[in-house]
Amino acid sequence: MFTYQGQMSDSHLRAAVRVALAARGLEFEPAYFAAQSAAQWELGLTLRREIIADIPGGHSFDRLEDLEPDLWRRVPLIAGLGYRQTALFQSISSCPHLSHSDLERQAAILGGAFNLVITLVDHCIDERGAGESIFRVLNESVIKGIFASPGKAAVQLQLMARESQTLAEQFLLSLIALCCSYGENLLALTGNNEAWKNLGGVILLLLQSERELAAASWASPSEMRRMLPSVETKSALPSLACMHIACLAHAPSESEVDGALRATAERIGKLFWRIDDIVDLLKDWRSGSPNALLLPIADRLDREKRAYASDTDIYDEVEACAEEIASLAELGQHAIATGNDQLSGSPQEVKIFAWLLLAGWTGWRETHAAPRHVHHLGDAAARSSELALRYLMQQHDHGYEEATHYLHFPRLVDGRVRYETCPSILSHRAVIFDALLDGVDAGFRVSQSLLARDAMTILQCKHPDVRGGWSYIQQAPELPPDADDLGQVLQVLVRYGGQDLASICDEAIRLVLDGANDDGGFDTWILDPCGNSFADQKIRDYLPVMGGSGVHVEVVANLLYGLLLYDPQRYRHALHRAVHYLEGTQSAEGSWHSKWYAGPYYGTWRVISVLSRLAPASASLMHARRFLFASQRPNGGWGEHASDPLSTALALLSLCSSAMAPVEEVIARGVDYLVHSQGTEGWWPSCPWICFPTADGMVTHGSASATTAFCLKALIARQEFSVLQYQVELSKVTYE
Repeated sequence: MFTYQGQMSDSHLRAAVRVALAARGLEFEPAYFAAQSAAQWELGLTLRREIIADIPGGHSFDRLEDLEPDLWRRVPLIAGLGYRQTALFQSISSCPHLSHSDLERQAAILGGAFNLVITLVDHCIDERGAGESIFRVLNESVIKGIFASPGKAAVQLQLMARESQTLAEQFLLSLIALCCSYGENLLALTGNNEAWKNLGGVILLLLQSERELAAASWASPSEMRRMLPSVETKSALPSLACMHIACLAHAPSESEVDGALRATAERIGKLFWRIDDIVDLLKDWRSGSPNALLLPIADRLDREKRAYASDTDIYDEVEACAEEIASLAELGQHAIATGNDQLSGSPQEVKIFAWLLLAGWTGWRETHAAPRHVHHLGDAAARSSELALRYLMQQHDHGYEEATHYLHFPRLVDGRVRYETCPSILSHRAVIFDALLDGVDAGFRVSQSLLARDAMTILQCKHPDVRGGWSYIQQAPELPPDADDLGQVLQVLVRYGGQDLASICDEAIRLVLDGANDDGGFDTWILDPCGNSFADQKIRDYLPVMGGSGVHVEVVANLLYGLLLYDPQRYRHALHRAVHYLEGTQSAEGSWHSKWYAGPYYGTWRVISVLSRLAPASASLMHARRFLFASQRPNGGWGEHASDPLSTALALLSLCSSAMAPVEEVIARGVDYLVHSQGTEGWWPSCPWICFPTADGMVTHGSASATTAFCLKALIARQEFSVLQYQVELSKVTYE
C-alpha cells in the first residue's frame, strides 16, 4: 500500500499520542491519578483471583504467569476495564433510583470476564496464529447455543477446554464457559430475556468481524475501505455488549435501553476504536492488519504523488486523531472533578471513565518531577521570573511571531539559485520551551496544554524527506538537518516527555556520531552517507550554495549536552572522547567563540554546561571562570561593548555551575542588573543572538522572546546556586 521510511518506535508513538492529548486538555492532578491507578490495579487483581477461582480447576491457569507473563500482567487491567465499563452503564441506566447491588456486581464481574474473552481471542489469533482452531470451536452455531441454553453450553465448553493444546486456549474456553454460568445465573434472577437476546446479537456480530479481519490482509485503500465496518465493529461493539450485560442486573421493566444510554455506549465504543487504532498504527502497518487511520495517510501520499510515508505523516495523523478523540472524551471543556461530590450517573462520571481510559491505553505518566520551591529565588527575582513567564506564555499564544527569524537567503530551485525570505522559528521555540520547563521545575505554574502544544509542534517540524532530524528552516527542504537544532530538540523532548519521546532523535544521533572525528568533534550539517533519494541529492547540491560546513564548538557542545540529559551511559564513549576537543577550542582569553551566534558568551555557556559534568576538574573551566570574572562590568552586567541582558544571562548561566566555584557577590550583581533592566511587561529587550557570515554579509537576528527566555533561565539557575550554598552552610553546622 505504501512504504514507511521512518524509525519511530511503538513506545515513541504512544508518547506522541500522550502529548497530542495533553495539548487538548488531558491532565490529571498527580495525587488523583496515582490514587485512581492504584485503585484500578487492586480491582483488577481482585477480579483475576475471583474469576480464576470460579473456574473449575482454575488454579492450573496460575501457570500463565510463567508461560505467558505479558498476558498474565494484562489480565487485571483488562478485567478491571470491563468491570468499570459495565458498572458505568449501570449507573446511567434509565432507572438510577433502583439499586440491586449484589446483582449489579455480578453483572460487572461478567463484564470483566467478557472483556478478558475478547482480549484472549485477539491474543490467540494475533500472537499465537491460532485463528483457524479458534473459529473452528467458536462458530456461529456454538454462539447461538450459548444464548439458547447457557448451562448446557458451559458444560460443552469445559469439555472442549480440556482437549485444547495450549494453556491460553484452555483459559479462553474456560472463561467463555464461566461467562455462560454467570449469564445463566443473572437470567434466572432477573428474567431479562430481552437483554440476553440483545447481547447474543452483538456477540454474533463481533464473531463475524473477528473472523473476517483474522483472514484479511490489505494491499490497497479500496480493500481497506471494504473492511472498515468490520474494523469498527471489532473495536466499538464490546461497549454495546457491556451495556447489555449491565441491563442483565435488572428486570426488563427496570432496564429499558433509552437513547441516552445507547448514545453513551456508542460514544465510548468509538473512543475505544480510535485510541486503539492510533496507538497500534505502526504495529498494524508492519503486520498488514487493517487500521482505519492508515487510509488518510495513503490518500495523502496518493494526492502528493509520494511513494513513502515519513515520521511527519504519522505526527499529522496523530494530531487529526487526537482532535477527534478530544471531542469524544470532552477534553479541554472542563477539568474532571477530583472531590467526593460526584453524582452517580452524571456526565462527569462518563468523562472520568473516558479520561482514565485514554490514560491507561496510552501509558500515561507524569512528565516532571516534583517542583522545587520558588522562595529560594528571593522576592525580586521571583517577581521578575513570574513576569517573564507570563510574557513568554503570551508570545506562545501569538505563535512566537515576535521571535520569528525571517531569513533572506539563497535557495536552489530547479537547479538555479533564487533568493527568498522564509520564516524560521524552530530553534527559538525550543529555547523558549526549555525556559518554560525551567519555570515548571522551579515551581511556577505553566499550562500543561501549552507545553504539550509546543512539544507537538516541534515533533511536526522534523525534516520530512531525509534522515537526520530537524533543520533551521522547515520551508526549505534542500537545507540539511543540523546537529545544533538536533541538540536543542533532544534537550526539550527528553526534559518534557522522557526517553520515549526523545527516542525519535536516535537515528539522527547515530548519523552524527558515526561521522564524528577522532577528537570527538562532528560536522554541523547532518548528511546521510547512504541516502540516495532525490531529496538527499538535492541537499548535497545545495551545500556549496549555502555554505556553513565544518565543525563548530557551540554546536558540538549543544548536542553533547542533549546526550548527557538523554542517556549518558549509552553515549559515554562519545561524550568523554569530545572533552579534549572542547578543551582544545578554548580561546586564549578563556572563552569559546561561536560560528552561528553573537559574542563569546553563548559558546562559553554551552561548553561549560558539558565540561562541568564530564570534566569538573578541567583547567579550562578555571580559565573560563577568570574570563567571566574579568569581563563583568561595573553595573553588574556583561557584554562585548556595553552590558546587555542576553550576555549577562549567558554569563550567569555559566557561573552558576558548581564546577565553576561561583562567588555570591559576582552572581548577585548580575542578577540585580537583570532585575533592573527588565521591562514592565516582563520582557528584556532584543539583543543579537543568531549571527553568522554569508557570501552576502553578516546575518544577525535577535528577539525579546529569546532574550527573555535566557534571562529567565539565568534567574532560575541562580536559585540552584542559592540552594547549593544553603546546603553547604547547613553541612557546616555541628550539634553538641
